[in-house]
Amino acid sequence: MTEIPPEHQITLPLARVDLDLSGDPDLIRLARLTVSGVASTSGLGLEESERCRAAVDELCTMLFELAHQDARLSLSVATDGKRLLVSGAMPKDGSKAPDPVRQQLGDLILSSTVTEWSLDTDADPCGFWFSFDPSVPRDDEAPAAEGEP
Repeated sequence: MTEIPPEHQITLPLARVDLDLSGDPDLIRLARLTVSGVASTSGLGLEESERCRAAVDELCTMLFELAHQDARLSLSVATDGKRLLVSGAMPKDGSKAPDPVRQQLGDLILSSTVTEWSLDTDADPCGFWFSFDPSVPRDDEAPAAEGEP
């Protein structure tokens, strides 16, 4: 699975939820619900929570497209009360390859929704992680005017 850099790891979580889901893409909704629930305990607002939901949806979908039909998704969602960390892994079907156009679109979505992310489709299991830290400005956000927080 993709290694999470130490600066993004959460060692003392306020909340952590681990999910083990069958390979049914309809179950991605449970991943989205879990992410929004844990995000709310970290004080993220509705827009920030929706960004995290979009990111987990995108990354889980990418894994499902590369996995065996009967593979299971392992997902972990954690917060330290300030930021959110989500990671997932799924056994890979060696006969499947990522669609480069789909992956490029996913890259754009993820780069505009979360602070930092990684997807490893070459490893088996293939995996991802992303972090969302509201204190880190992203390129798509306009800087605050002088005197504004």
